[in-house]
Amino acid sequence: MTHQLDLTIQGTLGTNPVLTFSGNDERRLAYCRFRVATTTRHRTRSGQWVDDATMWFTAKCWGSLALNAAEALRKGDPVLLAGRMTQEAWDSGKGVIITNVLSLTAVGHDLNRGYTRFARVRRDENGNELPDGATTPASPSSATTPGAASAGSADAAPGPAAPAPLPADHWEAPAEQAGQSAEPPYVVVDESVQEEG
Repeated sequence: MTHQLDLTIQGTLGTNPVLTFSGNDERRLAYCRFRVATTTRHRTRSGQWVDDATMWFTAKCWGSLALNAAEALRKGDPVLLAGRMTQEAWDSGKGVIITNVLSLTAVGHDLNRGYTRFARVRRDENGNELPDGATTPASPSSATTPGAASAGSADAAPGPAAPAPLPADHWEAPAEQAGQSAEPPYVVVDESVQEEG
């Protein structure tokens, strides 16, 4: 029997992600945190929808999930989050504050409220993005289905033509859109840099 509280939350990002790095240059660990609001609704006897009180969570994640979440998520995005819930308490000077914390195992956009595109990213063990072609598996067009005959064999049966390959920039979003800069909207804090004092 487990005493852990695993949750899936449907909510909206209340802040842009904050991405930090800890450790030395050889072994840096990415850490991302952001706030998420979720508001449940219920229908009254008269048939009207009423919003309940908004519940806030601090979401935290590490490693490649942190890097990808910081790159993909923006304040106001509808999200689905899965993770383990805990609570953190601290003294604010005016009393003890308790915060709901969700240690994430999975993050995604809520497709009930919009659409998104997936872009696979290859990273090394330190979280650095690998260049195209480095340790990437064979493309689907060069792979064969197990048990299928190759195109040149006598057993090959005629079938539908292979789909045309996608252009190289199919998954790339424009670097700049009207009124937006190419700078990432998330905040990067490098905790390995010590202040001199």
